[in-house]
Amino acid sequence: MDTINQATKIWKAFGKEVMPFEPAFNDIDVKDIIGNLFCPGPWYSFRFEINEGHFSYMHPNAREFYGKDEKEILVTDLIERIHPDDHNFFLNCEAIVANFLTEKIDPSDLFKYKFVYSYRFRGVDGKYRHFLHQCIAFARGEKGNMTTSFGVHSYIDHLSPESNNKLSIIGLDGYPSYLGIDILTANNKLLTMDNPFTKRELEIIRMISEGMPSKEIAKALFISHATARTHRQNILNKAQCHTTTELVAKCFKLGVL
Repeated sequence: MDTINQATKIWKAFGKEVMPFEPAFNDIDVKDIIGNLFCPGPWYSFRFEINEGHFSYMHPNAREFYGKDEKEILVTDLIERIHPDDHNFFLNCEAIVANFLTEKIDPSDLFKYKFVYSYRFRGVDGKYRHFLHQCIAFARGEKGNMTTSFGVHSYIDHLSPESNNKLSIIGLDGYPSYLGIDILTANNKLLTMDNPFTKRELEIIRMISEGMPSKEIAKALFISHATARTHRQNILNKAQCHTTTELVAKCFKLGVL
């Protein structure tokens, strides 16, 4: 398959030496990874060995997506299920991520970014659904490069019926974000854009997307019901949305979740 060959070449680009190996820069708390990845619908998590081009871990939920045992799922299974018209988009996103991590940032900041994009994925019933890809660096090698990524794949057609064909690079812990990079145009320069929401507001948006009412949000965050309702209204106003459904869909299109 031509797409898998092209993808393999892109993933090998992650092997470029970016800095000498330093153990101090190789520490990452798994809790931080999980906290930065969001599962808005049916999902599975995975760990991907980039240079080798294979999954080293796949959550059992993946069976519902591929119709086979999670230990038997190969990267070719994923690519074969991507809509043919979305293959170039997929490859371009991976190429931009590789370039970003090896050329655009300080190598010591490897673990400070999340990468988000979506495409059409063919489910076990043969129908294509809107599929969200989120990943973050999980480990670095002796060349200081990312060797392993950890990510989550989830269906989001209940939030947004189709992809906006854009990639978002989300800065974590106050690092800059590059939102809505237009992959399908020649001018896909990285433009820094501030995340419009605070960390607390993003936390509330995630709870809203999970269907939690204000009372439950208040209880989870140890705040009053009135404060939770105020937060909800302020978020809607900031996003210029009339409903929470519109809000969540907009946040996914922006790539801020």
